[in-house]
Amino acid sequence: MSPLLISFVGVMLVPLFVASWRLSCLGLAVQGLLMAWISYQLDPTMGSAASWVRMFDLLVVRGLAVQATEFAAGLVEAHQAMDRRDAREAAVDRRVGRRRVEAAHADAHQRAEPGLGTLHPAV
Repeated sequence: MSPLLISFVGVMLVPLFVASWRLSCLGLAVQGLLMAWISYQLDPTMGSAASWVRMFDLLVVRGLAVQATEFAAGLVEAHQAMDRRDAREAAVDRRVGRRRVEAAHADAHQRAEPGLGTLHPAV
């Protein structure tokens, strides 16, 4: 039991020293899994409904749901970053397109005869 308690204390203290919300979520998930393991070692028969509810709470809700929430938040952040990058690329494409049109327009004016407004063939 002692190694489990020592690891539990370590998992509780690490997020305090490294201030990151992702590490805090990971610490909560690992705490839930360790508490479920400790709870199972204290009552291995799981004879009552309260034991099963406690185990469900520790394993599923605290251990796995926290990780699923973190994973979903990471997907949302990645999608938002991708949308921002797509918007920047679209803005660059619009600017490049405008410059191409302006350059083609300037080329057409340079090849035109001053008084006639017609184009010379490209030489």
